[in-house]
Amino acid sequence: RTTMGPRRKFVDRRAELAALDDFLRHPPSAARHRALIAPRRMGKTELIGEFRRTPPKAVLPYVDVEAASSSPYDFALRTLAAVVAELAGERDAAPRTPAEVAVLGARLPRSLIERIEPLVTRAGSGTEPDASLRGTLLLADELAVGAKKRGVLFFDECQGWFAGPEEPATRIESVLREVADRLRALRLVFSGSAARVMEATFREAVREEHPPRPLHGRVAIIRLGPFSREDTAKLVDLVWRSARADEAARQRVYVLTRGHPAGTDHLAERTASDARLARRAIDVDAVSRAFVAELFESGGYLNAI
Repeated sequence: RTTMGPRRKFVDRRAELAALDDFLRHPPSAARHRALIAPRRMGKTELIGEFRRTPPKAVLPYVDVEAASSSPYDFALRTLAAVVAELAGERDAAPRTPAEVAVLGARLPRSLIERIEPLVTRAGSGTEPDASLRGTLLLADELAVGAKKRGVLFFDECQGWFAGPEEPATRIESVLREVADRLRALRLVFSGSAARVMEATFREAVREEHPPRPLHGRVAIIRLGPFSREDTAKLVDLVWRSARADEAARQRVYVLTRGHPAGTDHLAERTASDARLARRAIDVDAVSRAFVAELFESGGYLNAI
């Protein structure tokens, strides 16, 4: 996807969107939650955003864990604010204090809303972040139950919560195991780019050489891969629009980016921009020059892959 121009650009991911839709509509009995794993800038957040843009009668709150501060207070407030905003039908609202959350949730049971400020205040002490996580998730679930809604709570870029394959489980993993089994209205999606950490945390089949971790068998993994040649071409067409270019130029983008969505978007946009300035058609040489320019001038594409 790119924000170049007024039109949105979202390509493919049909299988992943279908998997999330099936997860929402048909609550699983065994692995009750999901993990979305992909390298950085492969489109995890865009996939979640696209799924949330076609909402059924469910609540789909979203929390960017990486963007939150390390404060348990901040995390608790962001999570409860996201849930209350969804339940109030105000997805774009961003209340910043417990009082603002309470105003937004005026239609929800007062007994539940009144518990937000004490919970967030206790989280602010920072003494037991895992206890704060437990209380936050259980209250979020109670809010959904009280509103007679079901849904999915997305935690994006949350790999910092978990340990690597050769390390013992974190305390947060144990808390999530306890909470995950108790949730009634909400189910969880954990999104992260650290594949080894995420796969060690959510391994679906226990192996002898890897001792079981708290969340093994409770979370099914959805992996997000690079674009195919055809989907890369679709994204390039959306970025270039009606720009004059031959098929070899489109194929050159795929060869250079290997189907990485952000790399494709970045390179296609730079190439189109350069071609407009040069007032000539986009050809293979133009794509190659744009690739080299990005690689050495900003390093943006290099970081993307």
